[in-house]
Amino acid sequence: MTRWTEADLERYQARTVGPTGKVSKQSVPIVSRVSTPLRRYTAKREWHDGVRYGSQRELARYKDLRLMQDAGAIGDLKIHPRYDLHVLGIKLGFIELDFEYLDHASGKRVYEDVKDPKKNSSTRTPIYRWKARHLKAEYGIEVTEVF
Repeated sequence: MTRWTEADLERYQARTVGPTGKVSKQSVPIVSRVSTPLRRYTAKREWHDGVRYGSQRELARYKDLRLMQDAGAIGDLKIHPRYDLHVLGIKLGFIELDFEYLDHASGKRVYEDVKDPKKNSSTRTPIYRWKARHLKAEYGIEVTEVF
């Protein structure tokens, strides 16, 4: 159990008590933020339907897939499916894909990851390529890169 010092209590009250002396619902920051965190790979993250998408391109692909699902071309759409990666029964890590769905035309499951169309994109990291190969070796799942 942590005990608060007088200085801790004053800082807490400064955040929760507004300038009029009333307790506010929103905390008031006592120190302004000097810098904002850098985005990884310069992609702008987006929120839609309560889900965070890693880029605007990924969100656009989700909207396309939803239209296809509503039209009946695909089914069982999963967003950000996650697969554990093992070696000799020991979990090494995981890979999280962008989408997984059943294509009704071919009757096969499709596993997609949205990538930048540039050939040497910064999102095709060595660890991503290794995880995709490991996923194919362990589960037989081929990742389709969508641009």
